[in-house]
Amino acid sequence: MSMRKIDQGILLGLSALCLILLVSLVQSNTALNDVKLRALSSDQQLNLSQASLTQLRGEMGSLRNQVTELQTAVNQYRVTGVFLKRPSQDELRSFLERDKVDETPYSEDNYLCMQYSRDLKQHAAMAGFNFSVVLINFKAQRIGETEMNAYGHVVCGTFLSNGNFVYVEPQSDAVTSDLVSELKLFFGVDQLETSSVVVIW
Repeated sequence: MSMRKIDQGILLGLSALCLILLVSLVQSNTALNDVKLRALSSDQQLNLSQASLTQLRGEMGSLRNQVTELQTAVNQYRVTGVFLKRPSQDELRSFLERDKVDETPYSEDNYLCMQYSRDLKQHAAMAGFNFSVVLINFKAQRIGETEMNAYGHVVCGTFLSNGNFVYVEPQSDAVTSDLVSELKLFFGVDQLETSSVVVIW
């Protein structure tokens, strides 16, 4: 065998080896790129997960703050006695003496029984007492009338500390448990029948 044929064989073998190595290198690069892409994708997912976690931590912190504020508000109500209570008879009498709603002039145009009752209820709440507004529909026969006519009126009401319910006439500060007698006296009528009484707290 000649030297030339051996060199050609070696050259051919080396070429084939180079080709195999080149294909392997290309495959390795492709695999490496896949690994890099997966790593990049994992990094992106990790970054997204970290961003979501940060957002959730922020929301959790906000919720904690809201819960703390609510607890503080509840504690303040407990400490300051903002929860409205039922007055005793003496507390009711004292409150009505101090309150000046009954001194407000009555006006057909803009200050009626509804406004008296609204204001007295509001003042009672500011004093710490739980008052209701009482809507009354009734029939009465006034002097000079020949038959019973329908009327409406609004007063306040409250439970006393002893559990008894009383009506309060805001225009006169009269306190009674007998609504019909008080209405007769207030309107100056002998005959009166209630058709409905609605208590709104």
